[in-house]
Amino acid sequence: MKERKKNKKKIKMLHIFLVLAVLYVSWIFIKTQIDISRLEKQEMVLNKKVTELKKTEKRLVEEQKNAGSIEYIEKVAREELKMVKSNEIIYIDSNKTNKKQ
Repeated sequence: MKERKKNKKKIKMLHIFLVLAVLYVSWIFIKTQIDISRLEKQEMVLNKKVTELKKTEKRLVEEQKNAGSIEYIEKVAREELKMVKSNEIIYIDSNKTNKKQ
């Protein structure tokens, strides 16, 4: 009788241990999957940033190559400094200025 109780107790302990082990392994698996998913999303965001930065770098290298040219200097003077040639007339569209306000 005592042996049966000991065997049943051992079997119960073994079952409890196995259930706990399965729960622990499942928890680790789920946690790992969540981490992998989060890292994949982060990788996608970083890859987008890298692509955008490469485009910006390419544009800046082109601007640097053209920085000494007359055309580039004229473009910057017209667009950023609002300069015009001596024989040019500037027309301002009043509809555009009204829409901005």
